[in-house]
Amino acid sequence: MSAQFQRVAIDDPADRECSRLRRRLLRATLPAVRQLARAAAGEPVFENDRHLRACIALARLAPVLVARRPAEPPAPVEVSPIHPDHRGQEAEIIRRMAELRAEALAAKAAEAARARDNQVTQPAPRREDI
Repeated sequence: MSAQFQRVAIDDPADRECSRLRRRLLRATLPAVRQLARAAAGEPVFENDRHLRACIALARLAPVLVARRPAEPPAPVEVSPIHPDHRGQEAEIIRRMAELRAEALAAKAAEAARARDNQVTQPAPRREDI
């Protein structure tokens, strides 16, 4: 068997419990959506407000319950401040401005950290000194 189609049995109690809960929620979701559809058609379906809200909550959960979990989270996308239309000298200027802004933000954060440290380490002035 190829590695792509090989199934690995995972005997994790938390995973089994999660699967059981997911199946139970899915079983409850389908009737809830049917009841909402009947109510949208004008039929009196709900006994009270709680019943209506429970059906709405289950219907809102449906896409999450049906979707497959990704194997691994997607890689973060790095956003460039340079538009594809910018080329040459214009792109270099924008790149340099972004670098300078990042340096200024880092310097400002370091300054704030130093100020915070100075406030903690300096003793409070005595009453006679004031």
